[in-house]
Amino acid sequence: MANGDMDRGRAFQMPDELTVVAIGGCGKKLVSHLADHEWFLRHYLLEGKRLRIYTMDTDSNQRQEDIARMQDVNSGVSDILKSAEGMGGSVRMQYHYLPDLANVERVSSLTGRQVLEQVKSRKAEPLVNIWWMNDPDAGFEYADLKKIDRNITDDFGGGVHRRRAISKAIFYKAITQGGDTFPSFQGHGPIAIVVGLGGGTGSGMFIDLARYIKGLRGEETKIWLFAVLPAVGEGEKEQLNAAVALTEMEYLNLKEEKLFNYIILSSLSPTGYVDGGDRIKEVREFDQAFPYMLINSLYLPTADISAIADAKKEYSGFIFSDSHIIEYPVEELIGLKTEFENVIRELGSFSADRRKYLDEVKEFLDGAESTFSSQLGDPDEIEITRDDINIIKRELKRLEKTWKNEIARDLNYNTSEEIISYINNNFLEDQRDIDNIDTYDRLLDYISKLVKYLQGGGRTESKKLENESDKNLYTHLTDALSHLQELVLIQRTILRVKEQAARLTLLKIARGETDFGPVMGELTARLSVLNNEMLEADQKLQRKREEIDRQKKERESVQSRVKSECNSLIDPINTYVAKKTDITTIESLERKFLEAFQKIIFQGKDEISQTKSKKPKMYKRQEWLSKMGIADVQELIDSLATKSGEDLGYLKDLTESVVLYDYYSYLLEIASKMGLVDKLLGRDLDHEMLHSERNAKEDRIRRIAEMRYDKISIHDPFEVVVSDHFVSKDMDEQLHARERDVITSLMAEFNLEYGDQERMYAAFAVGDTGNIIKNLKDAMMDVLEERDGYSEKIGRTEGEIDTIIQSQKDRQQKIDFIRRTDKLADETFEARKSFSAHLQKYEDSYISIDERRKRGNQTVEGLYHTRFGEINPNVLSLISDGAQMDVLDRDGEGKKEIEKLFKIVNWKYKDLIDVRKLGVTNFSISYGPGGTERWNFEKAALVVSSTSKWLSDLVSNNNDNFRRQIMSSLDLDSNTNAKITAHNYTKPWEVSLTFYAAASFLDNISPMTTGGGYWEKYEKKSENLLHHALFLQEGKYIVRKKTLLLKDGAAIANKESGTEAEIQEARDQILALYDIKDIREALKPGGE
Repeated sequence: MANGDMDRGRAFQMPDELTVVAIGGCGKKLVSHLADHEWFLRHYLLEGKRLRIYTMDTDSNQRQEDIARMQDVNSGVSDILKSAEGMGGSVRMQYHYLPDLANVERVSSLTGRQVLEQVKSRKAEPLVNIWWMNDPDAGFEYADLKKIDRNITDDFGGGVHRRRAISKAIFYKAITQGGDTFPSFQGHGPIAIVVGLGGGTGSGMFIDLARYIKGLRGEETKIWLFAVLPAVGEGEKEQLNAAVALTEMEYLNLKEEKLFNYIILSSLSPTGYVDGGDRIKEVREFDQAFPYMLINSLYLPTADISAIADAKKEYSGFIFSDSHIIEYPVEELIGLKTEFENVIRELGSFSADRRKYLDEVKEFLDGAESTFSSQLGDPDEIEITRDDINIIKRELKRLEKTWKNEIARDLNYNTSEEIISYINNNFLEDQRDIDNIDTYDRLLDYISKLVKYLQGGGRTESKKLENESDKNLYTHLTDALSHLQELVLIQRTILRVKEQAARLTLLKIARGETDFGPVMGELTARLSVLNNEMLEADQKLQRKREEIDRQKKERESVQSRVKSECNSLIDPINTYVAKKTDITTIESLERKFLEAFQKIIFQGKDEISQTKSKKPKMYKRQEWLSKMGIADVQELIDSLATKSGEDLGYLKDLTESVVLYDYYSYLLEIASKMGLVDKLLGRDLDHEMLHSERNAKEDRIRRIAEMRYDKISIHDPFEVVVSDHFVSKDMDEQLHARERDVITSLMAEFNLEYGDQERMYAAFAVGDTGNIIKNLKDAMMDVLEERDGYSEKIGRTEGEIDTIIQSQKDRQQKIDFIRRTDKLADETFEARKSFSAHLQKYEDSYISIDERRKRGNQTVEGLYHTRFGEINPNVLSLISDGAQMDVLDRDGEGKKEIEKLFKIVNWKYKDLIDVRKLGVTNFSISYGPGGTERWNFEKAALVVSSTSKWLSDLVSNNNDNFRRQIMSSLDLDSNTNAKITAHNYTKPWEVSLTFYAAASFLDNISPMTTGGGYWEKYEKKSENLLHHALFLQEGKYIVRKKTLLLKDGAAIANKESGTEAEIQEARDQILALYDIKDIREALKPGGE
């Protein structure tokens, strides 16, 4: 083992000053976990050290939670300072809600004239030349953005809804108007920016934030970017954002503006993440492992293995990382009790909140019985769905989970025994299981019996509840069941509501939901529709009366019009019939030409190939042309030109050029076989002249193909192909155009629908003009009769008038009911929001409890987390409050535990070296003729950290094995390129494994290029300006035209390790993939 290859348990080498900036929901979440590492905070509280953590977001829904998190972290830091001496460092977390800094509440907050002038007049970097939100003087307005993306939100204060350009705009306004409240990022240490590339906020502003920081602190400032790749299961917008952001980073790497010293990518794809799934186990494990990726990344440049960070290039500019935590769970039992106490507390909190909003819902429904009776259906006719039953069952099982929980019994709480005993003694066996309750009434009966029993005091007169937590559990369960009983009754009343939008809204209110976006949109839309219907009703009545008079006259006139219009089409139809006959002849000539052309090509190649097997004949130019039969082919071309009336001179030129190209190729083959004797005898051929002539013919062929790209193509390596129907295709299209012209004129004249075309097209199936016109007349009359229904219209119109009058009365009732429902949603919002928050905490505690229980004493493996099982009870004497894993180093039993952990390290680190986890397609890529060349990652590093020095020694002693495995897995050039390091800084009872592979290129990022991945969305929506960020301030955006095949990307990547000329060539090849466009080019509808 070389000492330089292994860094064992050395002092923690982080920068003395560090600034971490988390932008957007993903970044905040990941950095929040970083703040959970108390040892990390303590490190920066040492003398001479400084840590600043900034979180920024635009989501108002998470604002209070973000503020609370900031306060918790800062409070924790204060507690550390109070409890420890000799700490002269500084740690501080700041949260910035950007719409407040930028004063963004509505569209005009970003589009107004004053905003435009302020942003463009700003003198500090980054500067704005054009305000992409609304800059009429520059020819770009907000209305243009609406054309690009018709779904752009009209409320910029509630998050940017995955629109990166909106995030960028909020950032620029914030740094313009934020004044002293926007961070100044003072200090000289490195900056770590953490973002999720799929979101809108972080993905939209991280580039400009880097520009801003370098503008403040100078170009020498080191900026690390930690970017999370969204899973391919996420939404289209998230994948599109990631694709655009990656291309922008690649472009920056290749240009002089290299904002990021290092870009560390980690992928969410292995988690199977989908929208709204941020609480699945794998995602939580990823979030918890992320801090080690960040911490150890910053540790690497100061350690002996800094080369891993220096392996990046311009095209190969991405470092890939993943991490795994091995937990030694000594706090499991303590945690179970704590979590169950949290369950009891949150049960009481969400029960109280439910009581508040249910009281208001009940009051509303009681009033509706008299005021809005027409809006309520018959109670006996309501339809209770399986979902309605399951929702109540789910609520009841949530409570059952509490009274049946083993922890309560382990703690000797009497409440659980009370309820279970009552159920066993008072319910039939098949009624005790909630899953067996299959009707709404039986569900209500079950809940009502429990409520009555518990409210009556149960058996507590004889068996008092002495424990305070037990008392709270009894009280809160009683209240929760009582409120659930009320919900069952209220839900039954709500199901009588006839208006679907109001019914769905009321159900969501009663169930305590807060995510009302689609439902409230439906409610508002429904109200708008009703109001418009009221305003239009009178006009509609008048129109209906006038319509009766018109209907009788319409049929008489339409028959005359049809006859006249069809008869007027005799001349164009005669022309159509004649043209159709000509096309048949031309198609025959086309086939003959194509056969002759292919014969020439084959004959030429055959002559060339025969030069290798026998002595070839020396042809003169005219002999070759004659042998190839070019005269016959050109005669065919003349016939085709005469018949079609087209100039086909280019086809003659092409044919002759192809024949002569083969001719010079033939001569070159002969020349290559000539020797010294031929030269002495004067029989040698001029190679240079022949090459020049052949190249000239190839250029001519390519120019013809370019000019006639729709008819002639060239396939690799150099195969000339003339398209089928190269003449008749246009004539066919002209023929169909004549059909369309005839039909379009009739459709326009009679205002027919698109679907009516088929019957009229069928009229052209017959051969002669007379029958075509007759069929057109018949088809037109059939369509018009079906469409207009003249004989039924008058009676139907009179019935519609009566219906309109009656519907006016019903509409007013609906409008009043919907408005009151909308008001109820506002009045109950705070209570429901609080309910949801406490319910989520309640469920989170159970998730924690369930995970602890399931894990038991078995080692449980996850994607990013392994929980060690079978803890040896003999080590408990070593463990006390505040202890950490290094206490196990002190005796033999403890070291045996460490050795067990090392066995897990030995198998888990191999799982990190996985293309899917790292987000790459291949570790090694062959290219060149026969795969003779190879690209591979240049460097790799494994960081093993724990508080146990014995574990560090074990890692050190097995360094060679680690390196060999890494070298083999990544196909590295040398095992010296695989570096191993260990340090003793982690959470007290965790072992972290962090792996880095450096470096690779965009076209090898698997979520980007895999089928169904980012690029598929990018190809469709790359012109949607709302998902771009780079250069918008200059009125530009970039588009990557294509992805490269892996072998082509590998070849370019390897050039970056070559000479300056090769590096420049690689740079130019990638930059050639990009178009820099003016933002006005994106002005087209249907962006989403």
